[in-house]
Amino acid sequence: MKRTLIAVLGLSFSVSSLVAAPLPGTIEELPLFPGAVRVEEPGFEPMEGQREASFEIAESPEDVVAWYVSALASKPRTDLDAPPSISVGSFFGPMHDVTYWELDSIEDGYADRTRTYEGKWIIDQLKGKRKPMGEGYVTSASVFWVYRKAKSEYIQFNLEIMDTTFDRYMNGDPETGDGRGKKVYAESCRIRLVTEPMSGF
Repeated sequence: MKRTLIAVLGLSFSVSSLVAAPLPGTIEELPLFPGAVRVEEPGFEPMEGQREASFEIAESPEDVVAWYVSALASKPRTDLDAPPSISVGSFFGPMHDVTYWELDSIEDGYADRTRTYEGKWIIDQLKGKRKPMGEGYVTSASVFWVYRKAKSEYIQFNLEIMDTTFDRYMNGDPETGDGRGKKVYAESCRIRLVTEPMSGF
């Protein structure tokens, strides 16, 4: 149903990915897409040392991804043999990759042999109401960067953008199941930023 596109650039990361402030060095410094609202992330249990913040926004993932790529000046993620040395107060990244809907693989959903949602309806909404980005229609994206806060202190940031437009149609309300199979199109995204200490960088 989904495919991930990781673009490879012929760039030297020892030069191109070293960025001086002001990239976000804390969760609180993350620029927020206009209208994003802070929410609790159901089922997310941070590991030791992790911090997390989640937001919801009634916009298409294509618009949200494009906004963050621009706001953070992110480059497509590439394979990296060894991370460069970065000085205190500097950043490595940001880099991003994007996953797209595979329209040919979207199928009807069933429960106990009863169809619960129609794959064709999802495809029709994507084609009729969304503007493609890059290789198609975005289902998720991640933006990654590292901040060297002190001599022996590195913080890893992972910003995830997830298309939740069809969650209610496909799965219903998480607690009650209400709304599953009801053909109501409403664009929505979940934005989640997770930070954690990084060793050996």
